[in-house]
Amino acid sequence: MTAGERAAPDELAADFDPFAGAALARVVPTTEPQREIWLAAKLEPAASLAYNEAVAIRLAGALDVDRLRVALGRLVERHEALRSTVTPDGADLCIAEAASIECPLRDLSDLDEALRAEAIAETERHAVETPFDLEQGPLIRAELLRLAGDEHLLVIAAHHLQPYGIVHGGVHTGIIEAACSTGAAIVAIARGQSVVGLENATSFITAVRSGTLRVTATPVTRGRRTQVWQATVTNDEGRTCATGRVRLLCLDQGSELAGKNV
Repeated sequence: MTAGERAAPDELAADFDPFAGAALARVVPTTEPQREIWLAAKLEPAASLAYNEAVAIRLAGALDVDRLRVALGRLVERHEALRSTVTPDGADLCIAEAASIECPLRDLSDLDEALRAEAIAETERHAVETPFDLEQGPLIRAELLRLAGDEHLLVIAAHHLQPYGIVHGGVHTGIIEAACSTGAAIVAIARGQSVVGLENATSFITAVRSGTLRVTATPVTRGRRTQVWQATVTNDEGRTCATGRVRLLCLDQGSELAGKNV
C-alpha cells in the first residue's frame, strides 16, 4: 500500500483482531499496572526483561517425564492467567480456551560437574534474559534438565504481566504453590486423577532482590483424597528464603468442581 492509499476496513481489523489466533474463552480489560508494563515493553523491548520471573525446581527420585508434561499442561488448562496474551493496543487480555506449554528435555548427566554447573547457570540465565512476545504468547515456558538418572531440574519462566500481583514476598507463595502442585499432579496422574489446591501456608524468612531461587518440594502425605506437600525456597547462597506447606484435593476424572467437569 502506498503512502496516499487508505487501508481497507478489513485490513485494519486484522491488525487488532483478538480472534485471529487461538479460540478465546473471553477478553477482559488490562489493569493500569499491566498497561504500564505493556507500554514499557513497547517503548524499549529490553525493558520487558525486567519483568521476567523464573524458578528452578529440583526433582529427586525416579521421574516419569511424560507425566510431568501432562501435569504442566493441566496447570495451564486450570489457570486462565497462563493462557493470556495482550492485545496490540494494550487495552485487553485475551484468554485462550486452550494452550499448551512445551517442556523439552536436555540430558546433562554425561557432563562433568563443572560443565554441568555451567550448563545449569546458562539455562537459568537464558530463562530470564529471553524476552516474551506479549501479544503472541505464550507468556510461560519450561525446560527440564536431566542431571542424573534420578535427579532433574525443572526451569519455569513466566512474564510478570501474567501472574501480576504475586510480587515481593508473594512470589514465594507462587513458587511453593507451583512446586507442590507439580509434585502432587505427577502422583495424581498415575491414578487417573487431577489436583487442585486447597490451602497454602507460606512463611517468608529472607528478602531477595536478585539472583536465582531454588525450591525443593517433598510429600508429607499422598492420600487418595488429599495430598500434603512441603517446600523450601533457597537463594544463590543456599540460605532459606521461605518455607511452605500446600494441601491439595485429588479429583477423579469426571468429578464436578465449581459446576464444571474435571
